[in-house]
Amino acid sequence: MKIMNKKKKVYLYLLVLIIIFISFSFIQGKNIFWGFKDKIKKESGIEYKIKQDLLNTPEFLPRIISPSEGDIVTQPVTIKGTISIQVDHIEIKLDDGKWKKITEKPSWSNTYSGMSVGKHTVFIHAIKDTIQGPDISLTFYSSPLSPTGVIASDGTYIDKVRIIWNSVSGAEKYYIYRSTSSGGTYTEIGNTNAITFDDMIIVNNTVFYYKIKAYSSSAGYSGFSHFNDGYRLFSGPTGIVASDGTYIDKVQITWNSVTGAEKYYVYRSRSKCMDN
Repeated sequence: MKIMNKKKKVYLYLLVLIIIFISFSFIQGKNIFWGFKDKIKKESGIEYKIKQDLLNTPEFLPRIISPSEGDIVTQPVTIKGTISIQVDHIEIKLDDGKWKKITEKPSWSNTYSGMSVGKHTVFIHAIKDTIQGPDISLTFYSSPLSPTGVIASDGTYIDKVRIIWNSVSGAEKYYIYRSTSSGGTYTEIGNTNAITFDDMIIVNNTVFYYKIKAYSSSAGYSGFSHFNDGYRLFSGPTGIVASDGTYIDKVQITWNSVTGAEKYYVYRSRSKCMDN
């Protein structure tokens, strides 16, 4: 009986020891697990910080080649730059617009058009393993669009050529340029706030070519418009004299020469009221 009691005590001691061992192992295991998890988390945070710092180094920052800061540009404007081939891609946006993904490497570009006249800012950052680098920015100024619909009058007026064109959004003034050939040098002949201009020329028999630029005080000049040619109406000959009975078989008519005229057409009527 005593032997049985001793055996029971031994078994009881062993059971207690087993329970203590299991409990200790569980607690230690739990601590090891959470310690390992914290370690991974800590190492992941360190890795993230390293990659983020790496994207902040000059080697990994996107670089804008053109335009330069503060440039006045005509539309469409192409933003050009370079980026390290070690990044995944870059993202770019204009003002408060949406980010656009660009995968070109090491050279990249993106073109914008239809912008309002004035100040604009473009933002760019690099992406590496889903980690976003810091934004870099560039500010430029968009000039007005080139005028369209340029038309110069063709012999409509005896003392001028009238030029008209379509208005340009954001333009405060228009500058008019003239040349004696379509591909020649265009010289400024005037400016106006309106969308029409009269070139008061006195040259007969000459075709002139016209181009227009739009202007904004905040963003400068647009590019040239397409050209259009025009000319003034010939002045009629002056000093007309018809002989009065001087000849038995004819009437002789004389007049002053007209600069630029190559030929003269003579008309006759039985009534002086027939001016045309």
